[in-house]
Amino acid sequence: MSRYLKNIARSKAGFTLVEVFISIVIVGFVFALAGGFINFSFTAEKKVESEYELQSEMRLATELLNNAIRDASVTFVMPGSLSPGATESDWSYFGVSEDGSEIVQFIWKEDPDGSNGRHEKKVIVSQREGTTYNLNFNNKDKTKLVGYEIELQKEDGRTLSVSSTLSAINSVAVDYTSSEENPAAVIAYRTDERPKPGENKKVTIVISMVIDDSGSMEYKMDGTSTSNNEKKRKTIMKGKADILIDSFTKNVVLGVVRFASDANGPSGLTTLIDESKKLAAKASIPTNAEGGTNTGDGLRRAYYQLKSYTKSSPDEDVLYYIILLTDGDPTYYSHTAGSSKYRNNDRTVTTADYQINAVDIDDRGGTGSSDPYNNSLNYTKVIGEKLLRSDSSLNIRTFVIGFSGVPENVSKARTIAANCNPVGTDINDIYFAAESEEKLGIAFDAIKEAMLSEYWHIYGPYGNPEE
Repeated sequence: MSRYLKNIARSKAGFTLVEVFISIVIVGFVFALAGGFINFSFTAEKKVESEYELQSEMRLATELLNNAIRDASVTFVMPGSLSPGATESDWSYFGVSEDGSEIVQFIWKEDPDGSNGRHEKKVIVSQREGTTYNLNFNNKDKTKLVGYEIELQKEDGRTLSVSSTLSAINSVAVDYTSSEENPAAVIAYRTDERPKPGENKKVTIVISMVIDDSGSMEYKMDGTSTSNNEKKRKTIMKGKADILIDSFTKNVVLGVVRFASDANGPSGLTTLIDESKKLAAKASIPTNAEGGTNTGDGLRRAYYQLKSYTKSSPDEDVLYYIILLTDGDPTYYSHTAGSSKYRNNDRTVTTADYQINAVDIDDRGGTGSSDPYNNSLNYTKVIGEKLLRSDSSLNIRTFVIGFSGVPENVSKARTIAANCNPVGTDINDIYFAAESEEKLGIAFDAIKEAMLSEYWHIYGPYGNPEE
C-alpha cells in the first residue's frame, strides 16, 4: 500500500523540466515540418499559377497577333521595338517593349465622329522577374504569308516559344523590311476599310508595259508550233495582262510598248480612271507576233514613255515602273551608224553607235535567230546604264519576266533585269521565271504586290524621315 501511494504522489507531481523541454522541441519540430510543407505547397501552387498565367498570356498573344494579321487591310513588318513615340496615327502596332520586358499592343482608337485619335496601350504578356521576350517575323518568299515566333527567355536558361505562319489575306499590301543586323520584330497594321492612300496626298503609279511581240510568241510554251490559238504564248500573255490591267486603280497611268525587230509605235500614256480607259489600254496589248527580239529598243521606248508623264501638281509623288515580258534572248539592236554598218553580226558595236535617243529607229542589226557578238544584249545594258539607271529623278524600277517553257530561251533575262535596275537591287525582287500560264499569273500578282508595297511606303508607319 505505501508503494502504491508513493507512485500516486509521484504522478501528481507533474512533468520534469527535461520532459517539458523535450516535448517543446518535438512539438516545435512538428510545427516547423508542417509549416515547411504548407509553405512548399503555397510556393508550388503559386509557381503553377504563375506558369499557367504565363501560358495563358502567350496563347492570348498568338491569338491577338493572328487576328491582327488576318484582319489587317495593310500590313507592315519592320525592325525595332515599341514605344509610344515610335507610333504613327491611323496605325496599330504589336511588338516587344523597348527593354524586352513586355509584349505590348498599341491600338489606334478614334472617337465616333473621327475628331480625335489616340493610341491605347495594352500589355499582352506582362513583366516577370528574370524574364525577357523576343518577337521575330519572317516573310522570305515575299508573299502575303507572314510567319512569326514569340520567344520567352529566363535567367536560368529556360526558354519557351510559340510560332505560327498565316496569310494576311485581307491586306491590299504586305511590306516586309529587315536585315540580318536588324531583324523584323514589330508589326504595324491598319484595320480600316481597305484604305486608299492618295486621298490627302496625290500619289501616282506610272507603268510602261514592254511586251515581246516577236515571232516566237506564236509558239506554245514548250517552244513547239500549234494551230490552236488558245495555247499560244501571245494568247496566254494577253489574258493575264488583261487581268492585271483590270486590277489597277484609278491612280495608275499605263503605257504599252510592243517590241519585235524594233519598238516603233508605242502607245500613249493612259490614266485608268474608268472602264473605258482600261478597255483602251487592253486593246493596245500586242498580238501580231512576228519578227526578231529587240529588247533594248523596247526598254528605250519605255524610258521616254515614262519621262513624258507630266505631274498634275508640284507636290504629287510619282512612282515609275517598267514591266518587261520577253520569251527569248535579244537578237536585234538599234544603232545610228548608217544603213550599211552593223546590219549583221559581223562585229561588235561601239557604245557610241547604239541608239539611245527618243526618235524612230535609224537602222537595226541582227539576224533574228542568234547574236554571237552579244550586240543585242549589250544594247540593253547601254540603255540600262545611259537611261534607266542614270535618271535619278525618275528612279525607275524594272521588273523582268522570262516567259518561256524552255528556260534556255530566256537565259539572258536575269542579266537584263540586273543591268536595268539600281546597283544593289535583289535580283529575286525584280526577275520572274514564268514557264507556264499559272506562273505568269503569279509573276504579275507579285509585281503588283511589290508596287503596292512601295506605294504604301509613302504612307507607312515610319514617322518622320528625319527621325
